[in-house]
Amino acid sequence: MRSLQAERDPDLVAKVITTTLESVATKVTDIIEEARSRQADLEARIAVIMARNSALEKEIELGVDEIVKLEASLAEIMSVTERLELARNSVR
Repeated sequence: MRSLQAERDPDLVAKVITTTLESVATKVTDIIEEARSRQADLEARIAVIMARNSALEKEIELGVDEIVKLEASLAEIMSVTERLELARNSVR
């Protein structure tokens, strides 16, 4: 189907495919049902992955927020430590 140039005359291509399939005892309705089933499966898998990605994105946001808070605490501790060391060294 992909290699056929359906853009030029899609109705003709569909008729040729249908006739060819029926000539080898393949029901087009079975193929359509299988395609719809496959479509539903793919849509369900996509939904699951999208939901998982959304949860991961939220988890990343929480991690980034935590890093920002930890970096602020680290900066404060480093600043206080530096001042205390300077004060201690100037007293000596």
